[in-house]
This record gives sequence, structure tokens and C-alpha cells, in this order.
Amino acid sequence: MKNKKNPLSKLIVIVVLLSLGLGFFIAYSFLKPPNKNQIPYTIINSTDSSEKFISKETLVKDIKISQKLITTEIDLKDTEVIDDSWGNLDIFKKYQNIYFYGKGVYTLDLSVLKAENIIVNTENNTISLNSPRPTVDMIVIDENKTEYTSTETGLLRFGNIKLSPEDNQLLTTHVKSKMKTMMEESINYQVAEENTKTVLKNLVNSVLKSNNNLKIEINIGK
Repeated sequence: MKNKKNPLSKLIVIVVLLSLGLGFFIAYSFLKPPNKNQIPYTIINSTDSSEKFISKETLVKDIKISQKLITTEIDLKDTEVIDDSWGNLDIFKKYQNIYFYGKGVYTLDLSVLKAENIIVNTENNTISLNSPRPTVDMIVIDENKTEYTSTETGLLRFGNIKLSPEDNQLLTTHVKSKMKTMMEESINYQVAEENTKTVLKNLVNSVLKSNNNLKIEINIGK
């Protein structure tokens, strides 16, 4: 008489085999040597905790010679008001002040200076240098100095004003545009022109220091 195999025994054997297989897999995962070619990643602050930011290699695409001479740096400040009020009544007001601090740079492109820009008059020992006008070259916002005041709210308004990353980017672009306009105002631009004259005069003096009898004249915008 043949013995019938108990179905429960078969189930136990299958469960044991699966458990052993799973155990070997977990042990191998923990004990195997790390893959040297594995790509490292860094998790930054994100609303989605599952997002991974993978760090790839950084490449130098191009290197160019720059002949720009920094002649003037200027500290800048701009105030923006974020207004989320409902109408003009104080009870519905909601706004916040943001103070931006930055640095603007005026430069002179030395590559445009040619031989015809330099006139030497041996009769009165004068060198005349005709230079182009300086330009607003760069504006950098110092984000570490940006100040946010507390949100001012009326009796029937609540909560803080929050800007999306897109809004912040648009606001920064707007602030830089205002700062550039401020740098191009005559009172600031005149200072940049005078500084450019001084820088160029010192530069020529350092080259011709062996001949101190020469008089140097700097003409801007010619």
C-alpha cells in the first residue's frame, strides 16, 4: 500500500526552501563587496523624500582669454514689497518687505584698445589715451544677506507669504534689472568713469615708470 504524501508536508518544504533562498539573498546583499563603479548621490532638501540627486562628473567645456579690466565695484541695496492684500482696507492687508544686497562691477574691455587709441606728443612729452566707456558687466546678489521681514497682516488676514522657486527667480531677475538701472544713472556712472581714468593712468604709469617726465591724459568715450 503506497503512502500518500501529506499536502501540508509539501507546503512546509516549499516554505523552508523559499526562506533559505531569501536568507541567502539578504546575506549576499549585506556581505558582498561594494561596487566601485557605483554612482554616489546626495539627497538635498526636497518635498519628495524619494528624489535622488546624482552627482556626475564636471567638465571644462571651454577656456577663453578675458581682457576685461575691473575699474569700479559698487555696493547695492534694493527693497521689494510683496503685497497680497485684498483691496485697500487695513483689515485685509497682507504684505512683506524683502531687502536685497548685491555688488555691481564696471569693467573696461582692453581688447578694443588699438594703436590708434594712443597718441604720443614728443614736443610736450604727453601721452593721450582714448578709451571707451566702462560698462556694467556683472551684478551679484548676496543671498546670505537677503532680509525678510515678518508678514504684516490685517485683522481678517492670516498666515505668511510664501514664494515659489519660480517666483523667487523672477523676483531676483527683476531686482538685478533695477540694480543695473541704478548703476547706469549719471551720478554713479560718472564715478565709474573717473575711476576708469585713474586705473588706466596708474596702468600706463607702471609701464612707463622709467620715464616720469611724461604727462598722461586719459580721455573716456573717444
